[in-house]
Amino acid sequence: MPAYERVELDSGMILYLAEDHQFPLVELSATIDAGSIYEPADKIGLAGMTGTVMRSGGTQTRSGDDIDELVEARGLTVETWVGQSSGGAYLSAMKEDTDLGLELLADILRNPAFPEDKIKLAKEEVKASISRRNDEPMGIARREAMKAVFGADHPAARHTEYATIAAVTQQDMIDFHSDWFHPDRMYLVVIGDFEKAAMVAKIEEVFAGWEKATVPLPADPEIPDFPRTVNVVDKDDLTQTTVIMGHKGIRADNPYYAGVMVGNRLLGGGFATRLFNEVRSRQGLAYSVGSSAGTGWRQPGLFIAFTMTKSESTEKAATSVLGEIEKMIAEVV
Repeated sequence: MPAYERVELDSGMILYLAEDHQFPLVELSATIDAGSIYEPADKIGLAGMTGTVMRSGGTQTRSGDDIDELVEARGLTVETWVGQSSGGAYLSAMKEDTDLGLELLADILRNPAFPEDKIKLAKEEVKASISRRNDEPMGIARREAMKAVFGADHPAARHTEYATIAAVTQQDMIDFHSDWFHPDRMYLVVIGDFEKAAMVAKIEEVFAGWEKATVPLPADPEIPDFPRTVNVVDKDDLTQTTVIMGHKGIRADNPYYAGVMVGNRLLGGGFATRLFNEVRSRQGLAYSVGSSAGTGWRQPGLFIAFTMTKSESTEKAATSVLGEIEKMIAEVV
């Protein structure tokens, strides 16, 4: 890790600054406590589209198209997004354009315009992804596995539908931004060719007057215990089966994190693994087989073992995968 300095501004914004004068370039990454875990269940997709239109729609003083022309002419990169449990922003600029880039990014984060034409475009993009999401069997299986373990209503497992996208309005985006985007919910990491004192002063200047959040963040949704179940998705145009077995994983701060990661690497986290050697190579049952440790940062992930096999060998392949998992539990490695 390079040497860095942590600075907390009066607004509550946290800065991590690392000078690197090797190249005349500055990069900034922002992490914001805003995510789809906070969107209403009947408007799934609101958070992600808000993150998209913040950038594509421009601000009160610059249209999205004007920003596109500016960043192309000056070689800037400016992006925003909102994911499941956090939002983000990114800026890359040559040293001489750092002030311009910071002013532009601050304007986007503070004063997004959310024009109707860009909202419509974002909706069309999401609807196109909905129309394609059942093309890949593994994508279907992973989606349904999340529902089985986390619960269909848990924000980590629910997904967009045409109706939830259609329900999102311009005012919903304005309200989502107003509710969740505040300086005391943001961390900025700045790396590159700058002087720390000058950078802190410029960030304070461009974000001056941005109000702190007035209410605390709600607690993250709990992951309930779940029964052991068998869940079948019938896709009768296929001649093979995709099988996922899994359960709630761990957070990365779990004391057993290292052991879980090493254990998964032995079980199925690559090619020279027990699942690959036994199920695919020795028995010839699977086109693809493996496992994922299921670690997460904000909340536990999803441990899975998976295989793709001919329909007639589904039971045998699944039994073999379970057998290798049981060996990891019962026998010394």
